[in-house]
Amino acid sequence: GALEEAISPASTVAGLENYRLYLDSENNSAGGDGHITTLEPDGNQEEASVLGGLEFRSSELISDLTLYGEGSNNDEIQLTIYMRFLGQQGSTGDVTFSLKAGDSQIDSESVDLDDPCSATFGSTCNWVPQEVMFSISSNGYTVENGKQIKLVIDGQASCEGQGGGFPGSDSCDIQVAFGDLDSSTSTSRLEVMANALSASSVRVHEPGDSWNDPEVLEWAPNAMPDQREIQFDVDIRDAFGRADIESVSLVMSTPSGAGVMFDENFGDNDLRLDNEGLVGNFTWTYEGGAAMAPGVYPLALEIRDVQGHTVLYEHGGIEFV
Repeated sequence: GALEEAISPASTVAGLENYRLYLDSENNSAGGDGHITTLEPDGNQEEASVLGGLEFRSSELISDLTLYGEGSNNDEIQLTIYMRFLGQQGSTGDVTFSLKAGDSQIDSESVDLDDPCSATFGSTCNWVPQEVMFSISSNGYTVENGKQIKLVIDGQASCEGQGGGFPGSDSCDIQVAFGDLDSSTSTSRLEVMANALSASSVRVHEPGDSWNDPEVLEWAPNAMPDQREIQFDVDIRDAFGRADIESVSLVMSTPSGAGVMFDENFGDNDLRLDNEGLVGNFTWTYEGGAAMAPGVYPLALEIRDVQGHTVLYEHGGIEFV
């Protein structure tokens, strides 16, 4: 909510937003044992042992994304993860967390565990949030287009293989919980600073033109009806892909800025993945004659993502002469 945003640390790099990258259940297209996603989990609590190794992956990014940390120097990425250590008294464990961009390691941190919980009949072992701080360069770390953000977790415990439990019992285990946690309003998640939407833009063309054709920025109010069609092409760059986009709208204002000529919302079906961006177009036919007062009509592309970040791309506008 607004309160959370008000207290999140100020970023030293302009244009960055705070992203929560949730650990959720496996996504078939991303692979791995679990998914890293900007969508807040709403399914069931998932539990997995880290003793055999565990890997969470984002979907492949559709454009380069530079990750920064939080804090005054943008140099720490925080992982909050719900864990429990099950085992006989006196057992110890350790868990290594590696944050990766594709197969390149950003940072690795280890946590030592002691004081295991041994569930006896009628009692349960609680999930405890563990905070892990990854160090990252204050200049950020770029995850390239087509790569995945990965979190690799590997644990070991001194009680492994010591028996003491019947086959299949979890008398010695280190587990993590993710997805929509049953007992908590919180989530297992990474917190990063980034701007996944920064490269989005809009161009103005004659109908049938392609993205790289020269823009047509001057139009005549007294043109023939078939020459009063303007094609607006949008290129939405959200590194996290289509699922991260909540809404896309294109607004043209009157020269004074007081009125709106049109406010066009692009639906999911209006955008297609092309050349690493989500592209679409909208053709508008303006009224002839006195309806279009001379002047520059501002044009703005507004993109909002599922976590409420809004990017406003201001185009220079078009002139009616």
